[in-house]
Amino acid sequence: MNRALEGEPIDLPAAADTLVIEQATHDRDQLALRVLQEATTVAGDRVANIARDVADSIIVDHLRPRYDATMTQAAELVPALVGVPLTVKALVSGSAKVRQAWRAMRDLGDTRSLLLTARRHANSAGERRPAQDGRNEFSSFKKPAALFPELPERSRLPQDWPVPEEPVARRLWLLTDARTAEPWLPTVAEQDQAYDAVYGGANRMRANAAHFAQGSGRDSKRRDRER
Repeated sequence: MNRALEGEPIDLPAAADTLVIEQATHDRDQLALRVLQEATTVAGDRVANIARDVADSIIVDHLRPRYDATMTQAAELVPALVGVPLTVKALVSGSAKVRQAWRAMRDLGDTRSLLLTARRHANSAGERRPAQDGRNEFSSFKKPAALFPELPERSRLPQDWPVPEEPVARRLWLLTDARTAEPWLPTVAEQDQAYDAVYGGANRMRANAAHFAQGSGRDSKRRDRER
């Protein structure tokens, strides 16, 4: 085209063939790109579907047995540590049994933390999120309200929970003061079920009341128009 503008003779059939070839190459490349994009999407969807299918199995069949065993082992260490000041001075001056129990409780606590993280990863890979327990109040405890005995029944839980900061003290708290809250490792479905058992009835009553109020309002407006 540039040569034609400059006044040079041009072989139109050859030029036409070149344009056809270039367009075909462009179309082929675009098609290949679309095929690659679609293949990537399909592969990603398949991986997500597989992850969704196995997320609960990972939690129930693999993580939960280890979690339960960890909590059982930790409970056996409680008598040796209850009432012992968890300070460096107290541990150094304490008995070998106390120091051994402290180290074992620390390690078991680390194992529990890793299991909780693994649960989050399994749910994330499977794109599983609570449909009801948006604040994840039931993700670590089956009955978290037991941590707040002074609250009225079915009240919303505070943002700040009475969890000790020191790691070993936190493990002891889980196995003593927090035992009635039932620490657990649930699937997302179980988490939502626990939420629904506490708040579901009240939520449904509020929804029904709102629906009734809206209906009454519409009926009132209709009667006003009929007058």
